[in-house]
Formats: sequence, structure tokens, C-alpha cells
Amino acid sequence: NSAASAVSVNSVTDSNTVVLSASQNLDDNTSLTFTGSSRNATLAFSIAITNFGTQDHTLTINLDSILTVS
Repeated sequence: NSAASAVSVNSVTDSNTVVLSASQNLDDNTSLTFTGSSRNATLAFSIAITNFGTQDHTLTINLDSILTVS
């Protein structure tokens, strides 16, 4: 979106819902960036891969278990 038609966050109603200023259709794996947020967090970790096969793998981090918003 251009600056003239930028979409903003109107509210976060619960841990699963973000209400935007305009409807959006997002493809799977679309990155979202929230600019101007008053809260931020940096996650850093090390991982050692000792064995892997030929299949793809997905690493999921449950942010609800380590971050809270109040």
C-alpha cells in the first residue's frame, strides 16, 4: 500500500485478533510489520542441527508462552 492508503491497526481485541483500518487478504507466510509500536521484543537463540533428512521442517515459537501484553 502507498502512504495515502496505508492500513493501520485499530485495536488488538484478544490474543488471536488484530482489527485493521481496512479489510485485507493475506497469502500464507506473509510477513507483517507493525511500525510505530510502543512495545518491542528481540528474540535470539542458538540451535544446533545434529541430524536432518530430506524433508522440510518448520520451527514454531509460541510467543504467548513468553510474551505478555498489558
